Amino acid sequence: MHEHEKPFVCAFEGCGQAFGFKKVLQRHELVHTQPALPKERKKRVKVIDLVDEIVGTGYEESGRDINCTMEGCQWRFTRDHDLKRHLVSMHGHKSEEESDMQDVDYSMCY
Repeated sequence: MHEHEKPFVCAFEGCGQAFGFKKVLQRHELVHTQPALPKERKKRVKVIDLVDEIVGTGYEESGRDINCTMEGCQWRFTRDHDLKRHLVSMHGHKSEEESDMQDVDYSMCY
């Protein structure tokens, strides 16, 4: 038999699929003679995306009780430091160090 040759053809009306091996044809014929039973559907498990996981879905008892102070933001944190870092990086707040530098009187330095 040559490569890609498919001498075994399904004889069922309207099918005509061809196979390279008799055993494969015999297995295919089961499609026509013994249709598969409907498969049971698997239960769908709710997939929680990364944002919901971080924001706090299911974290009611996790200790993430410090909420972001920006309106509409639902991020929650366990430490004040993390909230401050979030405010700077996500909401453009100035860090405490930058705020402290604005209050310094530099006129005496020259």
